[in-house]
Amino acid sequence: MKILVATSSHRPDDDRIYHKQIISMLDAGIEVLLATRNQKEFRPGLAQFHHTDLAAPSLKAFAVSLQELTDSFQPDILIIHELDLLLPATRIRRQQNIPLIYDVHEAHRELWDLVSSRRFPIKQIINWGLERFERSLLKHVDHVFTVSPPLKVRYERWGRPTTLIPNFPRLDPAPTTKPRHPVVIYAGQLSIQRGLAQLIQAFARVLDRKPDARLEIVGPERIPGLHERLQGSVANLGLDNNVSIGGFVSQEVILQRLTEVQVGVIPFIDHPVFHVALPIKLFEYMLCGCAVVASDLSMIRQYTEGAVALVPPGNVDALGEALASLLLDNAQREELTQRGREMVEAHYNWSQVESVLLPTLEAIA
Repeated sequence: MKILVATSSHRPDDDRIYHKQIISMLDAGIEVLLATRNQKEFRPGLAQFHHTDLAAPSLKAFAVSLQELTDSFQPDILIIHELDLLLPATRIRRQQNIPLIYDVHEAHRELWDLVSSRRFPIKQIINWGLERFERSLLKHVDHVFTVSPPLKVRYERWGRPTTLIPNFPRLDPAPTTKPRHPVVIYAGQLSIQRGLAQLIQAFARVLDRKPDARLEIVGPERIPGLHERLQGSVANLGLDNNVSIGGFVSQEVILQRLTEVQVGVIPFIDHPVFHVALPIKLFEYMLCGCAVVASDLSMIRQYTEGAVALVPPGNVDALGEALASLLLDNAQREELTQRGREMVEAHYNWSQVESVLLPTLEAIA
């Protein structure tokens, strides 16, 4: 089997696309061609895997190059990972009669509402139009992959066969465990809506009880200038010696760092997108032995079953209290750590997902 995987915005070494799905395909003997628009050097040197950077200056040019690539590679399946590839991909599918899989990473409706800077009612009108556009093209999609149960229900309601492919972590190779430090870490995309301003305020309260604690915030910013804005909050609160804010870190590096710290945090605000999205960092924290403090949101609650300290979203006092308690109470921290890791090893890992992914690809091809 030959599969062409196309992404217009993700890095070639993206965790979900390359390190999870493509590695599973290669292990099953599938030949894979990954087409991206990212100029990052990426040569993992694996048999049956090919990466091409189409280096297209525009989405239109990328679509033309993708058509040419499909003509030459002759894949059995085309998988796309963005809404903006849906139109050109459906054209390729009709012309070449290739099964098309649409891999939906995000809750588009809720995400557009969260990040759009337009005012009401312009934002609602634009978002309604984008959803209508997506739904109008779904009839040309053979199958949808998506990451959370509510999204699976949504695309099935819209008439598409849909398979749940959660972005659970791989169990192997297990990161090397090192002595743990009194560090709280947030690892993931940076945005105000993810509660990072409240996290910084809460950590000031943590230091009243645990003066040697540190907070590390690591990840790419969604909006330029956010790093500086958060750093300004840190400086205003006099936390420079205890709080660090960094940019993008590779998957390998961040997983190793998680084995060295005591607590992972997910301080999301109460917004509809976070009741639909299932954050991968939740399971990475648990796999790597971090005790977890997270906002009490429906998707997080559904998957944690007493293995996470839940706090009301946006409540700075409750967040600070939960973080301080886990840093100070070794027994409580170890109990949550053990529960979390056992849950990931038994249920929430990529091996469980792979057993669904590969038969689904065989059936579609």
